[in-house]
Amino acid sequence: IPTLIGAGAYSLYKERALLTMADLPMFAVGLLFSFVSAWLCIRWLLRYIASHTFVGFAWYRIAFGIVVLADVWKTSSFAALLILAGLQVIPDDLYDAARVDGATVWQRFWHITLPLLKPALLLALLFRTMDAFRVFDLVFVMTQGGPGDATQVLQFYGYQTLFTEGRIGYGSAVSVAVFLMILALSLTYLRAIGSSLLE
Repeated sequence: IPTLIGAGAYSLYKERALLTMADLPMFAVGLLFSFVSAWLCIRWLLRYIASHTFVGFAWYRIAFGIVVLADVWKTSSFAALLILAGLQVIPDDLYDAARVDGATVWQRFWHITLPLLKPALLLALLFRTMDAFRVFDLVFVMTQGGPGDATQVLQFYGYQTLFTEGRIGYGSAVSVAVFLMILALSLTYLRAIGSSLLE
């Protein structure tokens, strides 16, 4: 999705980009999605008042889906900006030369765009992974980890353990474990994608 957004923004605007979503604080995004999802739930309930199977955020699948949707909506714009910057660095002369040589659109994408876009994709992947692991504010604002533990994430669990339960050692260990997981995934990305950048 971020690749398509970045490519679309590049082809439509060239210089301007999707800065508005990237500038919104996560607190505002959480509130926005809470209000929108609550409005949709109320609308749905009014439409199907006879059915009592849908209760909005109390249904764990809906709550988790809305939190994921809010996080993807918030962070995809930054990944799209990184990919857009990577697309702007690719010189047009390469595409012109490939067109003269008779390369199809797919061949130009596969042999020119994708290899030259790998650094931007790696950076977007690293940032997106870190963002996914450090989701706290959306869960805190929207669901408080509920219903039950359906939207519980590691950062919110560490917060609850540290501040609500007062278990400082265990809460700190959860935070360090999150850091180590992010480090391991980042090193894996750098080894898998980054090694091909040096060739």
